[in-house]
Amino acid sequence: MTTGLSEIERAAVRAQALRALTLNRTPGLHFLGNFLDLSFEHVSAADTRLRLLGGPHCVEHDGQFNIFALSVLADLAMAATVRAPLPRETRLGTVSMQLQFTGLPWTQALEAQAALDGFMAEGAGQLGLTRCEIHGPAGVVARGAGSFMVLAAPGDTVLAPVPHRRHDDAPVCVLDEDALTPEESALLRHVEAALGPRRGSVGASFPRRYFGYELRQTANGASARMPNGPHIGNRVGHVQGGVSFGFAIASAQAALGPAWSLSNVLASYISPGRGDILRARSRIVHAGGLTAVAASTSGRNGPL
Repeated sequence: MTTGLSEIERAAVRAQALRALTLNRTPGLHFLGNFLDLSFEHVSAADTRLRLLGGPHCVEHDGQFNIFALSVLADLAMAATVRAPLPRETRLGTVSMQLQFTGLPWTQALEAQAALDGFMAEGAGQLGLTRCEIHGPAGVVARGAGSFMVLAAPGDTVLAPVPHRRHDDAPVCVLDEDALTPEESALLRHVEAALGPRRGSVGASFPRRYFGYELRQTANGASARMPNGPHIGNRVGHVQGGVSFGFAIASAQAALGPAWSLSNVLASYISPGRGDILRARSRIVHAGGLTAVAASTSGRNGPL
């Protein structure tokens, strides 16, 4: 297998980062959403469609999307349906998310189609209930559901409306590197460091390096470690909900090993993703002849 990125691919990823930094100056989304280049094809409570095109910034060596990119797509599509009947600046927290995978490949372009099922009738908070399907060229690759709580912005933070950018919008005038702020320059350096070895060299994929997660098998499962930072943050600086979801999946898959295919994932969120280092533990609960189950917990810092 050929690994590493060609010079053309490396230049494309770097250009993608500069474009994302430019878009990020219009508040409302976050760097990761802009870097993945998610296209808000249509947003309403009954019909939301977000599209994710392939490319070296989000695709693994085998041509399939990285699980973090797919998870962010699902999370943002379902959240968009909850936010649709509310002010567009509304802050949401992911409370739960589930995806059932069909086994079809995650290649070329993916489109998440989501719809709002309504808000929970009881409770002190406003909890939106939503569902989605993720379509690839060959059909539905995953079906899912989620719940999102309407939250106040932390402290004195004022949130801007989420921009619904599309791939066919007018091109942006990309920032000159000399105009980057220190924070923007740090994000660009992170992307450059993640580019890794050139074509023909053996190494992790760009997405694996970008998210920076390290996996280690243990006696009864696996452990994982991932540096936190603005490259995976949401609008208020916490880890984006889809990233947390993908991190738990990566840890669980490492516990079970490559012989098992991803089928169903259910996650419950109990606190925001914060801290310098995120860690996960996965243990094998069951490994039978045809099915297996791994339970994962993730949080900040703490020993492995």
